[in-house]
Amino acid sequence: MSHKMSPIEELLNRLKRFALSVLEIADKLPNTCGARALGYQSADSAISVPQNFAEAQAASSRKHFIYCIEIAEREARETYVSLELIQMRKYLREDAPLPPYIPSYMRRTGGE
Repeated sequence: MSHKMSPIEELLNRLKRFALSVLEIADKLPNTCGARALGYQSADSAISVPQNFAEAQAASSRKHFIYCIEIAEREARETYVSLELIQMRKYLREDAPLPPYIPSYMRRTGGE
């Protein structure tokens, strides 16, 4: 008998897959100062999203829950900006497919 995931578990899994997709992008960046900085920053902020979401699920109060969700949202926005900069700088080959779970708005070439 298979376990049906709750909506919270499903969202956490999606956030984890998103973070892994960003790590995949970071691993493919060239070895230049700018690319490394964006790679580290995007990886750090992407990893933080599911971590903060998971912490929110164990929050000790409503205030703590909201705080954790707000941090996760800010980290997601930060990741988005880093991915945009990676695309705008054209650090990845144009024909290189983006991993799954990268939002469709990031799939356009050129970041514009």
